[in-house]
Amino acid sequence: MRRFHTGHLKNTANTNLLSWQGRLYALMEGAKPTRIDPDSLETIGETDLGVIPGAFSAHPHRVEARKCTYNFGLSYGVRTTLDIFSLPDAGDARLMAQLPLEKPVMLHDFAATQEHLVFFVSPLNLVLWRMLLAVRPFQRCFAFDPSDGAEIIVVPIDAPSRTVRFKTDAFMQFHFAGAFEAEGKIAIDYVRYEDATILYHLGDGLNLNMDADMAGKNGGCLHRAWIDPRAKTFTSSPLWEGSCEFPQTTYVDGHASTLLQTEVLDGDTLHTRITRIDAEGVARHHTLPKGCLCSEPVPAGTDTVTTLVFDSFAARSHLLLLDARSLEVQARIMLSQAIPLTFHGQWVPSEPGA
Repeated sequence: MRRFHTGHLKNTANTNLLSWQGRLYALMEGAKPTRIDPDSLETIGETDLGVIPGAFSAHPHRVEARKCTYNFGLSYGVRTTLDIFSLPDAGDARLMAQLPLEKPVMLHDFAATQEHLVFFVSPLNLVLWRMLLAVRPFQRCFAFDPSDGAEIIVVPIDAPSRTVRFKTDAFMQFHFAGAFEAEGKIAIDYVRYEDATILYHLGDGLNLNMDADMAGKNGGCLHRAWIDPRAKTFTSSPLWEGSCEFPQTTYVDGHASTLLQTEVLDGDTLHTRITRIDAEGVARHHTLPKGCLCSEPVPAGTDTVTTLVFDSFAARSHLLLLDARSLEVQARIMLSQAIPLTFHGQWVPSEPGA
Protein backbone atom coordinates (compact mmCIF):
# COMPACT_ATOMS: atom_id res chain seq x y z
CA MET A 1 0.00 0.00 0.00
CA ARG A 2 2.80 2.39 0.88
CA ARG A 3 4.36 1.79 -2.55
CA PHE A 4 1.03 2.57 -4.25
CA HIS A 5 0.66 5.90 -2.42
CA THR A 6 4.25 6.95 -3.07
CA GLY A 7 4.13 5.95 -6.73
CA HIS A 8 6.97 3.42 -6.33
CA LEU A 9 5.23 0.23 -7.42
CA LYS A 10 7.32 -2.85 -8.08
CA ASN A 11 8.65 -2.73 -11.63
CA THR A 12 8.78 -6.33 -12.92
CA ALA A 13 10.02 -5.21 -16.37
CA ASN A 14 8.85 -8.54 -17.78
CA THR A 15 6.23 -7.89 -20.47
CA ASN A 16 7.96 -6.60 -23.59
CA LEU A 17 11.13 -5.07 -24.98
CA LEU A 18 11.85 -1.81 -26.77
CA SER A 19 14.96 -1.17 -28.84
CA TRP A 20 15.34 2.58 -29.35
CA GLN A 21 18.33 4.60 -30.51
CA GLY A 22 20.70 1.72 -29.84
CA ARG A 23 19.45 1.18 -26.30
CA LEU A 24 17.36 -1.69 -24.97
CA TYR A 25 14.51 -1.29 -22.50
CA ALA A 26 12.41 -3.86 -20.65
CA LEU A 27 8.77 -2.82 -20.22
CA MET A 28 5.76 -3.45 -18.03
CA GLU A 29 2.68 -1.28 -18.25
CA GLY A 30 2.52 -0.25 -14.59
CA ALA A 31 5.93 1.40 -14.39
CA LYS A 32 8.63 3.27 -16.25
CA PRO A 33 10.96 1.53 -18.73
CA THR A 34 14.00 -0.27 -17.37
CA ARG A 35 17.19 0.04 -19.39
CA ILE A 36 19.19 -3.18 -19.71
CA ASP A 37 22.51 -4.04 -21.29
CA PRO A 38 21.78 -5.61 -24.71
CA ASP A 39 24.76 -7.97 -24.47
CA SER A 40 24.80 -9.12 -20.84
CA LEU A 41 21.12 -8.34 -20.07
CA GLU A 42 22.25 -6.79 -16.81
CA THR A 43 19.94 -4.15 -15.36
CA ILE A 44 21.17 -0.57 -15.82
CA GLY A 45 18.19 1.11 -14.19
CA GLU A 46 14.75 2.60 -14.45
CA THR A 47 14.35 5.75 -16.54
CA ASP A 48 11.62 8.27 -17.35
CA LEU A 49 13.27 9.17 -20.69
CA GLY A 50 12.94 12.76 -19.52
CA VAL A 51 9.21 12.92 -20.25
CA ILE A 52 7.26 10.10 -18.54
CA PRO A 53 5.18 11.38 -15.59
CA GLY A 54 3.55 8.06 -14.67
CA ALA A 55 3.82 4.71 -16.42
CA PHE A 56 4.92 3.57 -19.88
CA SER A 57 2.93 0.90 -21.72
CA ALA A 58 4.51 -2.39 -22.78
CA HIS A 59 3.13 -1.93 -26.32
CA PRO A 60 5.01 0.76 -28.24
CA HIS A 61 4.32 0.92 -31.98
CA ARG A 62 6.72 2.13 -34.65
CA VAL A 63 5.54 4.04 -37.71
CA GLU A 64 8.23 3.47 -40.30
CA ALA A 65 7.07 6.31 -42.57
CA ARG A 66 7.62 8.78 -39.73
CA LYS A 67 10.83 7.17 -38.43
CA CYS A 68 9.24 7.31 -35.01
CA THR A 69 7.93 5.02 -32.28
CA TYR A 70 4.81 5.95 -30.30
CA ASN A 71 3.59 4.80 -26.92
CA PHE A 72 1.33 5.76 -24.04
CA GLY A 73 1.02 5.43 -20.30
CA LEU A 74 -1.58 6.04 -17.63
CA SER A 75 -1.11 8.42 -14.72
CA TYR A 76 -3.49 7.60 -11.87
CA GLY A 77 -4.47 10.20 -9.30
CA VAL A 78 -7.32 12.56 -8.54
CA ARG A 79 -7.69 12.60 -12.32
CA THR A 80 -6.50 9.73 -14.52
CA THR A 81 -4.72 10.88 -17.66
CA LEU A 82 -3.75 9.13 -20.86
CA ASP A 83 -0.17 10.25 -21.56
CA ILE A 84 1.00 9.91 -25.19
CA PHE A 85 4.67 9.84 -26.18
CA SER A 86 6.73 10.02 -29.37
CA LEU A 87 10.20 8.50 -29.60
CA PRO A 88 11.86 9.58 -32.87
CA ASP A 89 14.72 7.63 -34.38
CA ALA A 90 16.83 10.74 -33.87
CA GLY A 91 16.21 13.30 -31.13
CA ASP A 92 14.64 13.35 -27.71
CA ALA A 93 11.49 11.61 -26.51
CA ARG A 94 8.47 13.92 -26.29
CA LEU A 95 5.22 14.02 -24.35
CA MET A 96 2.72 14.65 -27.16
CA ALA A 97 -0.50 14.98 -25.16
CA GLN A 98 -2.21 14.29 -21.85
CA LEU A 99 -5.88 13.39 -22.18
CA PRO A 100 -8.19 13.11 -19.15
CA LEU A 101 -10.14 9.87 -18.75
CA GLU A 102 -13.52 9.55 -17.06
CA LYS A 103 -12.37 6.78 -14.72
CA PRO A 104 -9.21 4.89 -13.81
CA VAL A 105 -9.15 1.97 -16.24
CA MET A 106 -6.95 -0.83 -17.48
CA LEU A 107 -5.60 0.10 -20.93
CA HIS A 108 -3.13 -2.36 -22.43
CA ASP A 109 -2.46 -1.52 -26.09
CA PHE A 110 -3.33 0.87 -28.94
CA ALA A 111 -3.12 1.10 -32.74
CA ALA A 112 -1.05 3.40 -34.95
CA THR A 113 -1.33 4.45 -38.59
CA GLN A 114 0.77 7.00 -40.46
CA GLU A 115 -1.68 9.73 -39.44
CA HIS A 116 -3.43 8.67 -36.23
CA LEU A 117 -3.04 6.94 -32.88
CA VAL A 118 -6.22 5.11 -31.82
CA PHE A 119 -7.23 3.93 -28.35
CA PHE A 120 -10.13 1.65 -27.39
CA VAL A 121 -10.92 2.44 -23.75
CA SER A 122 -12.96 -0.50 -22.48
CA PRO A 123 -14.99 -0.15 -19.25
CA LEU A 124 -12.59 -2.29 -17.20
CA ASN A 125 -12.45 0.05 -14.23
CA LEU A 126 -9.90 0.03 -11.44
CA VAL A 127 -11.51 -0.65 -8.06
CA LEU A 128 -9.37 1.79 -6.14
CA TRP A 129 -10.06 0.56 -2.61
CA ARG A 130 -9.16 -3.00 -3.59
CA MET A 131 -5.94 -1.83 -5.18
CA LEU A 132 -5.06 0.29 -2.13
CA LEU A 133 -5.62 -2.70 0.15
CA ALA A 134 -3.64 -4.94 -2.21
CA VAL A 135 -6.59 -7.34 -2.47
CA ARG A 136 -5.64 -10.62 -4.11
CA PRO A 137 -6.01 -12.08 -6.64
CA PHE A 138 -5.05 -9.21 -8.94
CA GLN A 139 -8.09 -9.51 -11.23
CA ARG A 140 -10.43 -8.63 -8.34
CA CYS A 141 -9.03 -5.09 -8.50
CA PHE A 142 -10.93 -4.51 -11.75
CA ALA A 143 -14.64 -4.42 -12.56
CA PHE A 144 -16.15 -4.58 -16.04
CA ASP A 145 -19.12 -2.18 -16.27
CA PRO A 146 -20.88 -2.45 -19.66
CA SER A 147 -23.15 0.48 -18.80
CA ASP A 148 -20.14 2.76 -19.25
CA GLY A 149 -19.70 1.72 -22.88
CA ALA A 150 -16.33 1.78 -24.63
CA GLU A 151 -14.69 5.06 -25.59
CA ILE A 152 -12.94 5.43 -28.95
CA ILE A 153 -10.15 8.03 -28.95
CA VAL A 154 -8.59 9.07 -32.27
CA VAL A 155 -5.50 11.27 -31.94
CA PRO A 156 -4.09 13.01 -35.07
CA ILE A 157 -0.32 12.67 -34.80
CA ASP A 158 0.30 16.12 -36.28
CA ALA A 159 -2.47 17.83 -34.30
CA PRO A 160 -3.23 16.10 -30.96
CA SER A 161 -5.42 19.05 -29.95
CA ARG A 162 -7.91 17.88 -32.61
CA THR A 163 -8.50 14.56 -30.91
CA VAL A 164 -11.88 12.94 -31.61
CA ARG A 165 -13.64 11.04 -28.81
CA PHE A 166 -16.95 9.17 -28.78
CA LYS A 167 -18.67 6.19 -27.14
CA THR A 168 -19.84 2.85 -28.51
CA ASP A 169 -21.18 -0.39 -27.02
CA ALA A 170 -18.97 -2.04 -24.40
CA PHE A 171 -16.39 -4.67 -25.37
CA MET A 172 -12.90 -5.74 -24.29
CA GLN A 173 -9.57 -6.07 -26.04
CA PHE A 174 -5.96 -6.55 -25.05
CA HIS A 175 -3.95 -6.57 -28.27
CA PHE A 176 -3.99 -5.00 -31.73
CA ALA A 177 -2.56 -6.50 -34.92
CA GLY A 178 -2.36 -3.55 -37.29
CA ALA A 179 -4.18 -0.58 -38.78
CA PHE A 180 -4.50 1.36 -42.02
CA GLU A 181 -6.52 4.23 -43.48
CA ALA A 182 -8.74 4.35 -46.56
CA GLU A 183 -11.10 7.06 -47.85
CA GLY A 184 -11.09 9.00 -44.60
CA LYS A 185 -11.76 5.94 -42.43
CA ILE A 186 -9.47 3.94 -40.16
CA ALA A 187 -9.37 0.13 -40.21
CA ILE A 188 -8.04 -1.63 -37.12
CA ASP A 189 -7.47 -5.37 -36.67
CA TYR A 190 -7.63 -6.58 -33.07
CA VAL A 191 -8.67 -9.49 -30.86
CA ARG A 192 -12.09 -8.73 -29.38
CA TYR A 193 -13.87 -10.05 -26.29
CA GLU A 194 -17.47 -9.30 -25.49
CA ASP A 195 -16.66 -8.82 -21.79
CA ALA A 196 -13.87 -9.38 -19.25
CA THR A 197 -14.58 -13.07 -18.55
CA ILE A 198 -11.14 -14.07 -19.86
CA LEU A 199 -9.42 -11.91 -17.22
CA TYR A 200 -11.24 -13.61 -14.37
CA HIS A 201 -10.78 -17.07 -15.87
CA LEU A 202 -7.03 -16.67 -16.27
CA GLY A 203 -6.68 -15.18 -12.79
CA ASP A 204 -3.23 -15.75 -11.38
CA GLY A 205 -2.76 -18.86 -13.53
CA LEU A 206 -2.75 -21.31 -10.64
CA ASN A 207 -6.00 -22.99 -11.70
CA LEU A 208 -5.44 -22.84 -15.45
CA ASN A 209 -5.46 -26.25 -17.15
CA MET A 210 -4.54 -26.65 -20.81
CA ASP A 211 -7.20 -29.30 -21.46
CA ALA A 212 -10.81 -29.62 -22.54
CA ASP A 213 -11.92 -27.47 -19.64
CA MET A 214 -10.07 -24.54 -21.20
CA ALA A 215 -11.52 -24.96 -24.69
CA GLY A 216 -13.84 -22.14 -25.66
CA LYS A 217 -13.15 -20.09 -22.54
CA ASN A 218 -10.60 -17.90 -24.26
CA GLY A 219 -13.27 -16.16 -26.30
CA GLY A 220 -10.91 -13.91 -28.25
CA CYS A 221 -11.94 -13.39 -31.88
CA LEU A 222 -9.97 -11.59 -34.61
CA HIS A 223 -12.00 -8.56 -35.67
CA ARG A 224 -11.65 -5.63 -38.03
CA ALA A 225 -13.08 -2.33 -36.84
CA TRP A 226 -13.88 0.58 -39.14
CA ILE A 227 -13.84 4.03 -37.59
CA ASP A 228 -15.14 7.21 -39.25
CA PRO A 229 -13.72 10.05 -37.11
CA ARG A 230 -15.85 12.69 -38.83
CA ALA A 231 -19.14 10.86 -38.34
CA LYS A 232 -17.99 9.40 -35.01
CA THR A 233 -19.05 5.90 -35.95
CA PHE A 234 -17.57 2.50 -35.07
CA THR A 235 -18.37 -0.87 -36.60
CA SER A 236 -16.63 -4.20 -36.02
CA SER A 237 -16.94 -7.65 -37.56
CA PRO A 238 -15.00 -10.95 -37.38
CA LEU A 239 -12.12 -11.66 -39.77
CA TRP A 240 -11.70 -15.22 -38.49
CA GLU A 241 -13.90 -17.17 -36.09
CA GLY A 242 -11.27 -19.21 -34.24
CA SER A 243 -10.19 -18.60 -30.65
CA CYS A 244 -6.98 -16.57 -30.67
CA GLU A 245 -4.67 -14.04 -29.04
CA PHE A 246 -1.31 -12.25 -29.50
CA PRO A 247 -1.95 -10.89 -33.02
CA GLN A 248 0.93 -9.61 -35.14
CA THR A 249 0.88 -8.11 -38.63
CA THR A 250 3.50 -9.49 -41.00
CA TYR A 251 4.08 -9.19 -44.74
CA VAL A 252 4.42 -12.24 -46.97
CA ASP A 253 5.26 -11.59 -50.63
CA GLY A 254 4.28 -7.96 -50.13
CA HIS A 255 0.82 -8.75 -48.73
CA ALA A 256 -0.27 -8.22 -45.14
CA SER A 257 -1.07 -11.28 -43.04
CA THR A 258 -1.99 -11.67 -39.40
CA LEU A 259 -0.07 -14.03 -37.14
CA LEU A 260 -1.86 -15.43 -34.10
CA GLN A 261 -1.42 -17.80 -31.20
CA THR A 262 -4.46 -20.09 -31.46
CA GLU A 263 -5.75 -23.33 -29.98
CA VAL A 264 -7.54 -26.46 -31.18
CA LEU A 265 -9.20 -29.27 -29.24
CA ASP A 266 -8.18 -32.83 -30.17
CA GLY A 267 -10.28 -35.24 -28.12
CA ASP A 268 -9.80 -34.06 -24.57
CA THR A 269 -6.47 -32.32 -25.23
CA LEU A 270 -6.05 -28.67 -26.10
CA HIS A 271 -3.20 -27.97 -28.54
CA THR A 272 -1.66 -24.56 -29.10
CA ARG A 273 -0.89 -23.42 -32.65
CA ILE A 274 0.73 -20.66 -34.64
CA THR A 275 -1.78 -19.48 -37.25
CA ARG A 276 -1.44 -17.15 -40.22
CA ILE A 277 -4.52 -15.48 -41.70
CA ASP A 278 -3.87 -14.13 -45.20
CA ALA A 279 -5.49 -11.14 -46.89
CA GLU A 280 -8.34 -13.35 -48.17
CA GLY A 281 -9.08 -14.71 -44.70
CA VAL A 282 -7.58 -18.14 -45.38
CA ALA A 283 -5.98 -19.73 -42.31
CA ARG A 284 -2.79 -21.80 -42.26
CA HIS A 285 -1.70 -23.52 -39.03
CA HIS A 286 1.31 -25.05 -37.35
CA THR A 287 -0.03 -27.23 -34.53
CA LEU A 288 2.29 -28.15 -31.68
CA PRO A 289 2.47 -31.70 -30.26
CA LYS A 290 0.65 -32.65 -27.08
CA GLY A 291 2.26 -31.09 -24.04
CA CYS A 292 4.00 -28.33 -25.99
CA LEU A 293 2.81 -24.76 -25.41
CA CYS A 294 3.83 -21.87 -27.63
CA SER A 295 4.18 -18.22 -26.81
CA GLU A 296 3.48 -15.23 -29.05
CA PRO A 297 4.51 -15.48 -32.74
CA VAL A 298 7.24 -12.95 -33.54
CA PRO A 299 8.12 -12.11 -37.18
CA ALA A 300 11.88 -12.28 -37.81
CA GLY A 301 12.29 -10.39 -41.06
CA THR A 302 10.03 -11.37 -43.95
CA ASP A 303 10.83 -15.08 -44.18
CA THR A 304 10.68 -16.43 -40.64
CA VAL A 305 8.31 -16.56 -37.70
CA THR A 306 9.67 -17.40 -34.25
CA THR A 307 7.98 -18.55 -31.06
CA LEU A 308 9.21 -19.83 -27.71
CA VAL A 309 7.92 -23.34 -26.95
CA PHE A 310 7.73 -25.04 -23.56
CA ASP A 311 7.75 -28.86 -23.71
CA SER A 312 6.02 -29.94 -20.51
CA PHE A 313 7.05 -33.59 -20.89
CA ALA A 314 10.76 -32.82 -21.31
CA ALA A 315 10.60 -29.87 -18.90
CA ARG A 316 12.66 -27.86 -21.42
CA SER A 317 12.06 -25.03 -23.84
CA HIS A 318 13.18 -24.33 -27.37
CA LEU A 319 12.97 -21.53 -29.90
CA LEU A 320 10.94 -22.67 -32.88
CA LEU A 321 11.61 -21.11 -36.30
CA LEU A 322 8.87 -21.44 -38.92
CA ASP A 323 8.74 -20.52 -42.59
CA ALA A 324 6.59 -17.38 -42.82
CA ARG A 325 4.70 -18.68 -45.86
CA SER A 326 4.08 -22.34 -45.13
CA LEU A 327 4.59 -22.37 -41.33
CA GLU A 328 6.75 -25.45 -41.80
CA VAL A 329 9.63 -25.94 -39.38
CA GLN A 330 12.91 -24.29 -40.37
CA ALA A 331 14.81 -25.05 -37.18
CA ARG A 332 14.59 -25.66 -33.44
CA ILE A 333 17.11 -24.05 -31.13
CA MET A 334 17.16 -26.21 -28.02
CA LEU A 335 17.61 -24.50 -24.66
CA SER A 336 19.13 -26.09 -21.59
CA GLN A 337 16.26 -25.23 -19.27
CA ALA A 338 12.56 -24.58 -18.99
CA ILE A 339 11.45 -21.00 -19.62
CA PRO A 340 7.93 -20.03 -18.53
CA LEU A 341 5.56 -18.92 -21.27
CA THR A 342 6.43 -15.36 -22.20
CA PHE A 343 4.21 -12.40 -23.00
CA HIS A 344 5.85 -10.53 -25.88
CA GLY A 345 9.12 -10.26 -27.76
CA GLN A 346 10.87 -8.28 -30.48
CA TRP A 347 13.22 -9.27 -33.28
CA VAL A 348 15.99 -6.77 -33.93
CA PRO A 349 18.32 -7.38 -36.92
CA SER A 350 22.04 -7.39 -36.17
CA GLU A 351 22.56 -5.11 -39.15
CA PRO A 352 20.25 -2.16 -40.00
CA GLY A 353 17.99 -3.05 -42.90
CA ALA A 354 18.57 -6.80 -42.51
